Amino acid sequence: MRNGRIDIRDSKPVPMSNAEAEPFQVRTGDVYVVRGNGSKNLCGLAGLISEELQGVVFPDLFIQVALPKDRVLPEFFVAAWNSSATRVVIEEKAKTTSGIWKINQGHILPTRIPVPPLPEQRRIVSELDALQAEVDALKRLQAETAAELAALLPALLDRA
Repeated sequence: MRNGRIDIRDSKPVPMSNAEAEPFQVRTGDVYVVRGNGSKNLCGLAGLISEELQGVVFPDLFIQVALPKDRVLPEFFVAAWNSSATRVVIEEKAKTTSGIWKINQGHILPTRIPVPPLPEQRRIVSELDALQAEVDALKRLQAETAAELAALLPALLDRA
């Protein structure tokens, strides 16, 4: 899970028939919350399935969130859920045993997020997507600059 998206290509095979796997099949638009993680700041994060592959099932470390999609956009829910205000609430509820931070459905259900009308949710998601694109572009530029500086250092040392 990265930036609110779940990469289903990073999966492992499990011995299940298609019939056994069907109830757990991930679908485009599904939302999951991380049930457990060794890092408290990753426990309880939400992620969206943006693509679907036959036979990919969600792991037991995820909790599926059933959204009323006629009232809440999955992309909006993930952004609101992963916001700093909600993270404070979730991290407060997380418990650890032997270094694994965990939450459960009982922690998720009473947690409230603001739900504006769908047109406002679409506007917010669009704005967040544009900001993420800018962040991604800046990260690429930073990586390119770091590579150029790394290549420049040996040349400078040779001249010195």
